[in-house]
Amino acid sequence: MAVAETHFVKVKHAALDVPKKTLWNKKNGNFEKGIFEDETVVHSQHLPQHQSSCNDQAMQNIKGETKADLFTFKNIIIIEPDTLETQKNVSLQECYKTCIQNPLCNSFKYNKETKICYHSTDNHLTHDLKPSKDNWDTYIINPVHEKINCGVPKDIPGILKFYKTTRYKSEVIYTCSKGEQLKSTCEMNKEWTPIVSNCKVAQIHFVKVNGAALGVPGKILWKKKNVTAEACAEKCLSEETCSSFEITKGGKCYLSKGSAAASTKIKSAKDRDYYQQVKPNDKPIVLKKVSMAKQDILKRFKNVNLKKCNEACYQYLECNSYQYNEEEKLCELSNVTQLTDKLKPNGSWDVYIINPVYTETDCGQPKDIARASKSYNTTTFHSEVTYSCPGGHKLKAICKEGNRWLPVMTSCKEIISFIVAVVFIGVNFILIPVAENHFVKIVSAALDISGKILWKKERVTAEACAEKCVSDETCISFEIMKKTEQCYLSKESAATSKEIKADNSRNYYQQVKPDEDIFTFKNAILDVQDVFEPLKNLSLKECKGACLQTPGCSSYKYNEMAKTCHGNNASHLTHNVKLNKKGWDTYIINPVLAKINCGTPKDVVGASKFYSTTKYKSEVTYICPGDEKLKSICGKDNKWTSVAPICDDTKNQFMKIKDAFLDWKPV
Repeated sequence: MAVAETHFVKVKHAALDVPKKTLWNKKNGNFEKGIFEDETVVHSQHLPQHQSSCNDQAMQNIKGETKADLFTFKNIIIIEPDTLETQKNVSLQECYKTCIQNPLCNSFKYNKETKICYHSTDNHLTHDLKPSKDNWDTYIINPVHEKINCGVPKDIPGILKFYKTTRYKSEVIYTCSKGEQLKSTCEMNKEWTPIVSNCKVAQIHFVKVNGAALGVPGKILWKKKNVTAEACAEKCLSEETCSSFEITKGGKCYLSKGSAAASTKIKSAKDRDYYQQVKPNDKPIVLKKVSMAKQDILKRFKNVNLKKCNEACYQYLECNSYQYNEEEKLCELSNVTQLTDKLKPNGSWDVYIINPVYTETDCGQPKDIARASKSYNTTTFHSEVTYSCPGGHKLKAICKEGNRWLPVMTSCKEIISFIVAVVFIGVNFILIPVAENHFVKIVSAALDISGKILWKKERVTAEACAEKCVSDETCISFEIMKKTEQCYLSKESAATSKEIKADNSRNYYQQVKPDEDIFTFKNAILDVQDVFEPLKNLSLKECKGACLQTPGCSSYKYNEMAKTCHGNNASHLTHNVKLNKKGWDTYIINPVLAKINCGTPKDVVGASKFYSTTKYKSEVTYICPGDEKLKSICGKDNKWTSVAPICDDTKNQFMKIKDAFLDWKPV
């Protein structure tokens, strides 16, 4: 069946329980032709009902929905789907958003009564659909949108960014130094939604209403001239009782305890703008007697109450906000956020923003570790949890951007040991117990070298061959024949040899060890799109340094001939390694080293210090007077290498007198 512009989804053993169906009076008609001759016959919004006849099949036409984000099927499920993840007590919006953040998720089913969500890798192109007996609705992500990719989200000076995917509707979270989180979304035009240019308090912590003032008494004039909106915002945040402020065209700042969240006395004022503080919680931001721009309205509902309007926004996947007219019982949904600068006073409408761009970093309760007690006070940005292990050993993790406790703690060991190796085969994986070493698999590949040793044992599994290789001190890689299951051990690997070739008869496994800084794979790449901006005209050493100095960089690939470097946040633990014929070599930073953090480097008297990260191999540069430079590097012991405590030029301004002190008393 043609599916270019118009295509249909079949629901087995089902029919629409509606009147006025039209029978095409043609015997032995062409099924496909009959469908496409009359579009109106097959398109209906009514729900399919169960039928006793096994010959009936309901065909839903999704022409016109080819640009829609989701294909929706009420009371319908996919037959025997592969389930990726189950979520409980979530809204439809939350179910959708978490699916979008998973690169493998192509559909989800949701039960609005139980609020249970199931994510799946399957869709209508891979599996049949059937009626549901338990009130499940199925939502399939439009396959057309798989081609939408916004690429690497832009960097913002002084802000950390965190994201999982760059496909349609993916989110990138920017975290400011005080822990504020800002969200940007990948849209259909292959661009990220606008975000603040920096961590300005006025933009992040407040929502603006143009040409407006709050008509209440008790405002306090800040006795400072020519005040900017940013300065007035910071002043308001510093006052516990301040909920809003107004800034005049002449730079006067008025602070207020009241706000348009409760008061209906906001009015037009050409000489000033009104700013209301955003509280990052589960409740909508409320602005009474304010309206949105008409062009920002997505959908309108008539004769509904405020509760129904709120529910409609939560069920409409594009909705970030809504406005409600109490007198006319009108509800209008919108996609604007607190960053909008188009809000204006209006006596008929109230605005509710349910998805603010600004939230606070909160990593939640840190997970338990076997045989360890944990201690922490808060779970917000830069909070610290301490795990006390047997023998007095302690482990620490810090709440970082993306609401993550880092480094990830797994057990009471000074070094996180890789007890198992995760070897990906599509979306499945096998576990290979290999003590303190593990192997990375490259499918359909082999080293084109001599000297391999055949283990004289029949039908060897990958697990057994891995253990055999580990027991041999000279073995650093092995290969398994697909059909005969023979095991070949080797003293060489793709870490040093470029002689790795495609070979459909076998799979290649390369050993990596916890004490190695970098895992190297010649003529191989990670099966993932490049994340960070490509760097050109760099040496291999400079490429490595760039990755180590970039927050979130876990691996890099380098092309010796083109002198080009690509960083990435992926590793062999998240994506397949595959052969490459275009001259690329891949270098993966040992994940064990991710737990190393040297913290804030110490000060050197008389010097300015510059650094971007505090992870393993990070560098801090101290600039002293007279162009003197000092450098310190973060080591495996979680400590910075030693540097002089004072700059030479500063030291020369003092004279040392041994065995003396100044006996001075004030007069």
